[in-house]
Amino acid sequence: AMAQYNLAWCYANGQGVAKSLKDAVKWYREAAENGIVEAQFQLAECYAKGLGVVKSNDWAIYWYRQAASNGMEKAKAALKAFEVALAPCFSISSSRFSSATSKYTSAFLFIVFFSLTAHPIYPY
Repeated sequence: AMAQYNLAWCYANGQGVAKSLKDAVKWYREAAENGIVEAQFQLAECYAKGLGVVKSNDWAIYWYRQAASNGMEKAKAALKAFEVALAPCFSISSSRFSSATSKYTSAFLFIVFFSLTAHPIYPY
């Protein structure tokens, strides 16, 4: 699995091979699925920035969570920053709703947001 990560790094940086972010993502995914924490983080970065893949917030969060759950501190920080950056996308002004309605709206948005990001489907 570490060889997969090393190959991904070579493709990402054009070291010994022609630079190819698409190939880098392929090998980061292989290594990430085999438990290489740095590959999980790099794959999250690729999805967050649209490097070699179509940008996907869901996949970025998924892979940041994997790396964070495996103890990577920079993944925990990146996940927190990423979720904070996305928070305005899911907020609704409570001035439009009664206090009772806004209370339930917030709970609903919380459930929807995390249910959409908890189990993304592989885009193979």
